[in-house]
Amino acid sequence: MPLPLAVAWTVVGIGVAAWAIRAMSARWLPSPPPRPDRDLTAAGLVALFVLMVAMVVGGVLVGATRPDADGAALTIRPVDLALPAAFNLLAALAGLRVARSRLGVDATVFGCTRARPLDLAFALGVFVALVPAYIGISALNAKLNDALGLERHQRLVSALLTEGRIDPWAVLLIVAVVPVCEELLFRGVFQTALASVLRPWAAIAASATLFALAHDPQSWALIAAVGVGLGIVRHRTGSVLASTFFHATFNAVMLTQIVREAR
Repeated sequence: MPLPLAVAWTVVGIGVAAWAIRAMSARWLPSPPPRPDRDLTAAGLVALFVLMVAMVVGGVLVGATRPDADGAALTIRPVDLALPAAFNLLAALAGLRVARSRLGVDATVFGCTRARPLDLAFALGVFVALVPAYIGISALNAKLNDALGLERHQRLVSALLTEGRIDPWAVLLIVAVVPVCEELLFRGVFQTALASVLRPWAAIAASATLFALAHDPQSWALIAAVGVGLGIVRHRTGSVLASTFFHATFNAVMLTQIVREAR
């Protein structure tokens, strides 16, 4: 996609998505859940510290067990997906533990509540509304990678494929496991902790930035945009399960597109 078209697609897509999300919010969820009534940043800081330590340890382990990590024969094993998911879950549980033992709040404050059918419908509606914007942002992300000479993202995508197929275990992890662990941490602990001291949009933007930084650098723009959509769903519904549904849907669509292009 040419750069001017990508820019136009992104701008128009964001405008249409903003209008659609505002309309759905007013009709379906006019009153977002209340803001946390106390400072929860301690839980977020503990979770962030645990995540950083775990990622350093994981990087050392991967470097020791993956001599081909910087070579041409890069492949992605299920364990390479399960390990970061486990780190996210560990960090989230650490944050929730501090919140309960030190701050006197339980997991429901962090969005660990049952999602209503309306919440899931809203999540799906937000996803559909944002698809055109994501297409434009993805094209801009690709242009930026080309300008910087970055190719690793494409290698990571190719590494998921074996003769045009993706390991079923990798599919299960990407669609059913990774979204749960990431949403519990980024939209559950981080966004809630940030929302206790910041305005909702600032908390959404900050948690989306953290979410992007935890992913492959060559996808930061797109992942940050996805994080904003996830944050909107979490904010409006008050449920991490609703944002997890959005996340799983996005991952499933991306995997389908990867296999389709490979074939």
